[in-house]
Amino acid sequence: MKTIVIKTLLVVLSLVIFAFSYTRINGAYDWYVWSIGYHQPYEEKGPFSRLHESTGRRSCHCTIISMETPNGLIHLHSQMSKSQRERASRSKGDFLVKYYPAGNGENKPVEIIDVSTGELIYGAEIYKGHGIALTSLVFGLIMFAGGSFLLLIVAGVIKTDAAVNT
Repeated sequence: MKTIVIKTLLVVLSLVIFAFSYTRINGAYDWYVWSIGYHQPYEEKGPFSRLHESTGRRSCHCTIISMETPNGLIHLHSQMSKSQRERASRSKGDFLVKYYPAGNGENKPVEIIDVSTGELIYGAEIYKGHGIALTSLVFGLIMFAGGSFLLLIVAGVIKTDAAVNT
């Protein structure tokens, strides 16, 4: 019974690790596709479904924006000030957002424009470097290897309870 519980927990842990690995590797791939397209920002238009500040000891201390678009839900991580966040919260209309993939699964907005007024709510510069994408790819591959190692232990390919010969 104890072995079944431990193996089940290891399988669940490896699946969680695979999910995190997928987002990191997919983020690096999105950055690569964007970078060979001459670093042109993507554009989406739609309302914000959620706008909140990420706080906490290990958080990014940024504003996370969830936006509903015809292509689905996207998340943006920005360094909006409190006044910019309040202006965006007051407006209930659509926004035109130009953004780029950062390479770690997070999207970074370059411009956020209120469509009804034409007002620029947020503006930033594009980071074109490859450092975030490269470290995200390496971290994703290491996580994938760790999840695979756990699955090999569960499958019995790697023995963890062998007797020690002296």
